[in-house]
Amino acid sequence: VSMLLLHVALAALATASVDTSRPFIRPGDEPPLITARGGKCSGDFVMVQTFNPTVHARARIQRIIDESPRQKVFVAVHTNSEADIIAEMQNLPQESETPLPTVVQTAMKERFGAVGKLTNETIMVLATSLMRSSQKELEKEMPDAVLRYSDVNILEMYPFINSIRTHDGIGQHHTVGFEFRDQAIQAALRDYFYRTGKRKWNFCHLWVINDNLEISGKWGTFFDRYQGNNADLLSSNRRNISIIEHKFATHSSSAFRALIKEDSIYEHDQQIVRYSPRFLEALHEQANSKKVFAFSAYGTPSLAEKLGLRYGSLSLKGVTEKGSWN
Repeated sequence: VSMLLLHVALAALATASVDTSRPFIRPGDEPPLITARGGKCSGDFVMVQTFNPTVHARARIQRIIDESPRQKVFVAVHTNSEADIIAEMQNLPQESETPLPTVVQTAMKERFGAVGKLTNETIMVLATSLMRSSQKELEKEMPDAVLRYSDVNILEMYPFINSIRTHDGIGQHHTVGFEFRDQAIQAALRDYFYRTGKRKWNFCHLWVINDNLEISGKWGTFFDRYQGNNADLLSSNRRNISIIEHKFATHSSSAFRALIKEDSIYEHDQQIVRYSPRFLEALHEQANSKKVFAFSAYGTPSLAEKLGLRYGSLSLKGVTEKGSWN
């Protein structure tokens, strides 16, 4: 069954592959300006991050769009290429067999027929096939809202990230886009630049949210609540933390560790985060020119604090998560 499913999945991948004909980084290109200096900003932008936009996730995204008339909503799809998938497979034990969770078995039975125990390699290919299908449906339903980026795109912009990539632990492996969200945001913004030819983002703030969130009220009301808040970084549950030395060393650059001492590290929750244009510019400058970057859960708030930027706290009352985003 495993080999049959693997061949079916590979065929599905071949018909649902990502368009790679458009170059991502071209020689001589400068990063787009985040905002027009001295000009009036044009409202908040909202970026919904997704990698597996299931029918339920797409319904949640559509709700955000429908309920946010004063905001411009984009969907940033993290879509790795087949080469990335092969690289991911090399980090998994190839011979072990893993029983699939019930919900995954049900979905795969509906699509492929029967599912038993599969090797991790087969699971990876099957899951990617299903994600590709969901991504294509998203493109059909919201073609003007979709931005695409992959780990390859991020590493083209920030190649030095590869020097510190690591496993979180045995059997756990996250993509570059998951670990370094600040750089993933820049890659998604760059895709907007190439798609539209625009060289300015004249937004007031950029909201970045996960695709698995529900809210008891309306999304537009939630965003509007913070319209007068001039914080450079808005997030929830920021706290000062003590970090395990080896994890600090393997999830951040040496330049970050030289700038941020271990007793001044902050961590925050990442379900909903709002950035000011100048903070986004600062994050890009720190990573691109100074090689200062880290796992975003603590790198983002720690850098905001170190750079003396304004921080504000979000209240997520009424916001709930539907399953795990990662």
